[in-house]
Amino acid sequence: MVLAAAAEDELVPLTTIQKITGRRMLESSQGIPSVTEHTRADVTSLLAMRAQINEDGAHRLTINDFVLLAVVRALGEHRRMNAVFQGDSLLYKGSIHLGMAVATPRGLLVPVIRDADHYSLSGSQPGPEIWQRTHGRGISPLMSSVDRPSVSRTSA
Repeated sequence: MVLAAAAEDELVPLTTIQKITGRRMLESSQGIPSVTEHTRADVTSLLAMRAQINEDGAHRLTINDFVLLAVVRALGEHRRMNAVFQGDSLLYKGSIHLGMAVATPRGLLVPVIRDADHYSLSGSQPGPEIWQRTHGRGISPLMSSVDRPSVSRTSA
């Protein structure tokens, strides 16, 4: 039997955004319990409602708008999910600020949607602004937060 030569390790320097993202992910995993929920749902009615709203209204709604609304409502009803462990007590957050994971050409960014509970489907939505800020140069990794609930959505 002939063994192939072992491949050598390669150390590749990180970009600034990769450094900050890595540091933030490490901080998050060390200080905040990770809760992941994988759920399947029949959203046929939701998609029909979205199509009707988008056809009749001035606002274009995305699936993320509905997901963010659901998370905001859940956090409002279950305050412990919007709390931070601080030694021997829990700090219940008075405001609902959400991180929304966005994959960009520069790397993963998690911009914070401040006062997310003040948005509505009939009013302004944070999605278009966040997309523009993350895909342009209007947001830096330093504007991301590790101490807030974060949302990322994948398709099945």
